[in-house]
Amino acid sequence: MMEGDVNASPGERPTAPGEITSLANHEGNVGNEHTSEQSHPPLADFHRLTRDTYLAAGDIGFWQGSLRDPLDDEFAQVRKAIDDRALMTVDLLYSDYEGGQRVISRFGLLPRQDGTWLPAPSRHWNLDRDDPR
Repeated sequence: MMEGDVNASPGERPTAPGEITSLANHEGNVGNEHTSEQSHPPLADFHRLTRDTYLAAGDIGFWQGSLRDPLDDEFAQVRKAIDDRALMTVDLLYSDYEGGQRVISRFGLLPRQDGTWLPAPSRHWNLDRDDPR
């Protein structure tokens, strides 16, 4: 971590039996732009993680993300949301350990009164099979 970086490391756990590998992330909406009707961002907008995170079935792990370029628009938006203690979302792209069954999960980052943030999963999209909704 470098001074001025924007970092996050919420916990994650497989939502279904089996191993998962975190592949990429997308800093989603900040502020009041959240609706349950929003779809996931295009795959091309995701940022590949520096390293994949492997979670075995039934295990608990965490995801780490960092924005390091203060000239990037996403950096400024997320920095402002942190400073303003505004609701944010992060979309994570992950798959099984073989690279199949890709899923995007959206996590809300909710500011708490004690100064911490509560990560809460809110949506999941299947990419390689029909969506159950």
